[in-house]
Amino acid sequence: MLLAALIAWPVLYFLDYLPSLKEEPMHLTQPLGESLASLETLRERLNGKPGIIFFKADWCRNCPRVAQLLSEIPELSGDSPKVSLLTVDLTQQTPENTHITQHFNVFGPPAIILVDQSGIILEEYRLNGLVTLPAIERVVAKAIDMQHPRDLAD
Repeated sequence: MLLAALIAWPVLYFLDYLPSLKEEPMHLTQPLGESLASLETLRERLNGKPGIIFFKADWCRNCPRVAQLLSEIPELSGDSPKVSLLTVDLTQQTPENTHITQHFNVFGPPAIILVDQSGIILEEYRLNGLVTLPAIERVVAKAIDMQHPRDLAD
C-alpha cells in the first residue's frame, strides 16, 4: 500500500499541475507606462519626478502578471500619475537594450527599479522576478515619499 501511494503521488501531482500548463498567458490591452528606448531620454521621461522602470519581454512568463499588478496601482496610471512609470521592452536583443540592462544591472525580466528624479537607482527598492502587490506598493510609496519629504519637526 505504501509503495502504491509513493508511486501514485507524483502522478496525481502532475495531473493537478497539468491544467495550469494550458492557461493562456495574460495580455494587457493598454500599454503600460511610457516606453524607455534609450538612457538619453531617461531624465526627460521622468519629468522631474521619481520613476519606476519596469523591464519586461514578450517571452517572459511572469512579466504579464507583474504588468497586471502595476496596472492596478492608481498612482501609476491616469492622466497625471503621481509616479512616472517607464517600460523597457527586452523582447528584442538590441545594442540599446543591452546598454540599458547593463546600466541598471538587470539580468532579465521581470524587474522593477526605482530611480530618483535624476535617474539614480535606489538599490534597496529593486524588485526581481515575480513579486507581490504589497512589494510594488512599497516601492510606489517610497517614490511618492521622495516627492513630498516629511517635515522632521512633525
